Amino acid sequence: MKTEYNLGDSVTFTFTAKEGYKFAGWQVNGSDYEAATTTFTITISRDISISAVVDEVSGGGQTIVPETTYTVDISVNDATYGYVEYSAKKIIKGGSVTMTAYAKSNDYEFKYWVQNNVPVSTERTFVLSDVQDNCTIVAVFEPAKRTLAYTTTDAEAVKISVSATSDSVGSLETVSATARLGYRITKVTIKGLGAGAFADDNGTPTYENGVWTYIVGGKEYKYYESTGEWELEVNGKAFAEDLLLNNDVAVHIEVDKNGYTAIEWMIALGVTLLLLVFLVA
Repeated sequence: MKTEYNLGDSVTFTFTAKEGYKFAGWQVNGSDYEAATTTFTITISRDISISAVVDEVSGGGQTIVPETTYTVDISVNDATYGYVEYSAKKIIKGGSVTMTAYAKSNDYEFKYWVQNNVPVSTERTFVLSDVQDNCTIVAVFEPAKRTLAYTTTDAEAVKISVSATSDSVGSLETVSATARLGYRITKVTIKGLGAGAFADDNGTPTYENGVWTYIVGGKEYKYYESTGEWELEVNGKAFAEDLLLNNDVAVHIEVDKNGYTAIEWMIALGVTLLLLVFLVA
């Protein structure tokens, strides 16, 4: 039997007495209803409860046959992460309830439903059907996950490492890169950080034609509004930055092979001299 209707719907009820009983009337929300026949129609204007009143054929007092209802306790594991909208909490035996989970922002995501401490569904909208007892339903939310991807123009020329304690929204990941002998890191491009990800050495960045220019550690970092990308000047053997993962972040590291440092030249020269001494000897 259908248990949910729209306001203004007309619903017809029909009572059929079992052997030994006869129809005596209807009650709506606990009050007698003016309907003397076993069939009557009512227009839905609010939540209602319908009961049939019967008499024993052999006489005696009236017997009211009430509807059995159950309570479905619906909640969330953390109200700061999300909330649930549902059709009802008091459910007639055998009825159903529809519930939908909503994250409060993109920083959180719905994971699954738990019924009486048992996971039952990962769909955001869940229908609990054929309710036969009181039960609890919990919508489980978690901080959304973010990814950090990195690429380079020459994977053999640079060693990249990522240090992170979590991949949840708001977690801090340290990306570091070291160019191998004979190479240098020229530029790093980062997408997904958003404006204001770095602090300017002088306190205030400059702005011109859609480009913000920051001085960070004495080097020039630029943020392009049109693409949402950061372009970091490096021109050295190593790079390291702490990146806040409020979004998915992509890092691209450019290297070239003309980057011998003075120390590397000295090492190379020393090795060459040793070889010459060895050969002469």
